[in-house]
Amino acid sequence: YTDGFCRENLCLPGDPKNAQWTKEMFEAEGFHFHDRMENLNARDVFRAIIVDPAQTANAKSDFHSILGFAADLRNPMVYLRDQVVRRLEVDDGANLALDMALSLNTKIIAVEIIGAKGSLKQVYKDAAAKRRLFDIQFIWLEDAVTPRGDFGKGRDAIKRARAAMALPYYRTRTIKHEWTFKNGPLETTLLSYPNCKHWDAPDTMGYVPIVMEKMEAFFDPVVTKETKIEQFDDAVDYARFGRLVGAGAWRTL
Repeated sequence: YTDGFCRENLCLPGDPKNAQWTKEMFEAEGFHFHDRMENLNARDVFRAIIVDPAQTANAKSDFHSILGFAADLRNPMVYLRDQVVRRLEVDDGANLALDMALSLNTKIIAVEIIGAKGSLKQVYKDAAAKRRLFDIQFIWLEDAVTPRGDFGKGRDAIKRARAAMALPYYRTRTIKHEWTFKNGPLETTLLSYPNCKHWDAPDTMGYVPIVMEKMEAFFDPVVTKETKIEQFDDAVDYARFGRLVGAGAWRTL
């Protein structure tokens, strides 16, 4: 079947044989997730907020997308915690991102400023300063690298490429959604990939590996009986030692 036939006659977003994402890939987590993550060592968990802002909030503008996620580095898993996808003014989006950062216990907010030059930086810095949130660390996503491949042409090509960066997480079952994501903007859009009408939700999700790489947040090695480390007996301890040194906390060892 063609994608057009499936949409018009079978009420499907496309031909299931060509689907990159399927419903079986969307694994949900309940409220118990929060308690489990809070009990982990803070250095073993990476949390961040990703923002894809729209410049205006009129009926014809793009949606504003804000995504909060956490990554368990010791037990490789990415958890999508919360997402807001709606039309917002820039200043409202900045304050909503700060609210989500406080709610999810993170001080890192990554903002896409491609095409907006430096104007958004002042808006977000001012919003944090007015609320005396001086410890918020902003990451400006202005030179993000996207994979090369046959992603089509035009404006949607780079959106398809960026969303595809998170596809390995789903194929290897190392990503889970909070239960509030069920049948929401992200899941429904991914099911229609690559013919998505709106790219705001998957665009922020595609930034997850980019932000983790920029902050040098990598998963610990999976330890098996065949694992061989020349200087360290435990690959996990080796990776945690590297993070402690990077954070200047090596004296606590």
